[in-house]
Formats: sequence, structure tokens, C-alpha cells
Amino acid sequence: MKETGAFFLDFVFTFALASLIYVSVGVPLIRPAFGYQEATDRYNAAAVDSGFVIEDKDGNFVDAPLDTTLSDMELYVQYETVEQRVFDYFTVKIPSSERLVYLETDEFNPKSSSSSGSEEFKIEVGKWVYKNVFLIKEGELNALWCLPSSEEDYKSMPKPSAALQADMNGADQEKKLAAYRTLYLGVVGSSADDTSCLWSRALTHFKSQPEILAAQEGRTFATYASLYPSIILSPLVFFLMFPLIFKNGQTLGKKICKIALLGNDGYAIKTPALFIHYAILILYFYLFLIPYPLYSFMGFCLILIVDYMVMILSKYHQSLHAMVARTISIDAENSIWFVSKAAEQRYIEHHPSSLAARIQKEESMDEMKKTGVDPVAFEREALGIFDSSTLGQNPYVKKEKEEGKEQEDSSKNS
Repeated sequence: MKETGAFFLDFVFTFALASLIYVSVGVPLIRPAFGYQEATDRYNAAAVDSGFVIEDKDGNFVDAPLDTTLSDMELYVQYETVEQRVFDYFTVKIPSSERLVYLETDEFNPKSSSSSGSEEFKIEVGKWVYKNVFLIKEGELNALWCLPSSEEDYKSMPKPSAALQADMNGADQEKKLAAYRTLYLGVVGSSADDTSCLWSRALTHFKSQPEILAAQEGRTFATYASLYPSIILSPLVFFLMFPLIFKNGQTLGKKICKIALLGNDGYAIKTPALFIHYAILILYFYLFLIPYPLYSFMGFCLILIVDYMVMILSKYHQSLHAMVARTISIDAENSIWFVSKAAEQRYIEHHPSSLAARIQKEESMDEMKKTGVDPVAFEREALGIFDSSTLGQNPYVKKEKEEGKEQEDSSKNS
């Protein structure tokens, strides 16, 4: 738990420093240097040309007003305003703007064939808009719109179908409301996510404009450029600078949680192992340098989950990066360690009654027991003490006698 808490603290510290660098350096200095404002101006200019946004009295660019707080009839009658904006975008705004164009996917470019002010041009554009935007096919009945009766009809936006017009002009209020609602849903849509409506098709076309795409790319590039110093420097501070300043490979979080980082052999961590241990962690954070926020965040979370699961399931509770670097984390408050084996031995020789000496003695005894050696007898022999009762006895003869007695007893029992 301490290890998890220490990493959480380090993550919070890293994020806080990254935010500070972004606000104090990225936004005021780096983002303008990479043309963020110029790209934003390009976007706003193209948006204003489209008629889909307006500049308010405070200089902010907002969606052209459509009051969604109204109810029933007052709300539905606004469909005509949206319909007019869509029709004007394709027939007036694009032809008259230097920033907006008909797309290659439109397979339509009347600008190259006729003057934008001519009657021929208006009819040509109107036919394309009726067919591809309003989805009115020649000779096919349409649930929302009337079929054009002459080429002159293509100069103005489509009128509601005869059935809807009859309901809209009739005395039955329920049918009238239903007709307006049908047109509203067909033009504006049931929600902002409705992609089947007229407004959604127009916005999709607008967002695919080369000028809009270039402006968005410029803003995205400038934004990421302003984030790079935060992403690069913050992990270096907390996962490299602090471990080099503090003793025993501690980060700020480890120091607060009183955790020390040692080598796999239980001795003080060496500089190469420290670099490897924290370089892997820093690389985790550098996943945010990938210019796709969703993928970089998912990758960061996934690798942290894998790292944490390895720590939980491994025998010595080592994380993935600790295994690679051959390091272990210990409780700094209740542990003792040395720089090297030689330093430990020298200390024990000068402090035979110390905790380190007792630990070494216990470990030696445990090892003897595993190999079948009697630690008490071994210690007696090492100190020159022996059992006088065994003088003159051959241990091998004694062993043979004991084995013979065991066989005799077993035969009697059988």
C-alpha cells in the first residue's frame, strides 16, 4: 500500500507541476509562437463566412441564434430560419467567399463554369442542393419537400410538401403542430447527435472545408507544442532529479511515505539501476507526447494497470519496471541496509552485538538447518567446545548400531 500511495503522490505532484508549466510558459509563450491565434482567426473568419456563427457584442463567436428554450409551436416554426441558413450556405455563402469551396466529394464546381451572379449559376447550384442536401430526387415523392415545378424553383429553398402545407394551413391545431414538428425534426434534428437532419449534413460539409481543417490542424499543433515542455520536464523533476538529490533512490512521494529503493541484492541502489528504474516510469508519462489524447491516455492507464498487477502478483511484490531494473522497495523506517557486502561485514565485525550481526547469525542458522547441519554443534565446534561424552566413540559405528536396532524393532512389530 505504501508503494501505491507513494506513486499516487508523485503522480499528483507531476500533474500539478505540468499544469503550472503549461499555464505559465505553454499558453502565454509557446502557443502564440506556433501560430495559435492566427489559426483561430482563420477558423472564425471561415465560420462567419458560412453564416453558421456570428460575432456577438463581446467579440465572441457563437452559433447563430436559435432559441431552444421555447416550447411546441414557437420552437418548431424556427425550422424555416435554419433551412434558410443551410440553403444560403450552399447557394450564396460558398460562391461569394474566398475561404469556402465546394468539396471534391461534392463532384460539383459551378465556380469554374459560370459566373456566380448569373441565373444559370443559381439554377445549377440549386439543382445540386435540392438533390444532395435536401435529398429531393426528380420524379420521386418526398415526405418533407415539394418537387420543383420549374427551373425557377431551384433559385429558392424548397417548400414543404403538399400534405404538410395542408396540415400547417388547416384548422386542426394538433395536425398543425405535428406538421411543424415533422419539419423541425427533418431540418434541425431531435438532438445535437442527430446526423440524419438537414442541419447536420450542412455542418458536416462545413467542417470538411480545407480552410477549416487547416485552421484546426494549426490550433492542434500549437496546443500540443505548448504541452510538450510540461510533459517532458515534469516527470524528469519528480522521477529523476529528486531521486538523485535524496538518498536511497527516493522520490518525493517515497520520502513522504518513508520508502527506500534498493538493489535486488538488498544493498543500496547503484546509479545505473536507479536510472533504469525511473527511466521506464518517465517513458510511461511520455506516452502523452502522442498527439492523440484518447490513445495516449488509454495507453498510459493500460501500462499502469499491467505494472500494478505485476506488483501484486509477483513473489516479492516488484512492479514491472522494478523487475527490469532489478530493484526492490522497502520500509525505510523499519529496515537496515548497507552500501555493499563488504561494508556490511566490516560493520558486523566492529559491532558484533548489533541488529545486523544478529540478522546475519539468524540467516546463517536457517541456512544450516536447510542443509541438515546442526547449528548448535557447528557453533560449538567453531568455538572449540565439544561434548566429552562422545570421546573415543566412532560416530559411524554408533550410526550402524542405531540402524541395526531399528531393523530389529521393526521385525518384532511385524
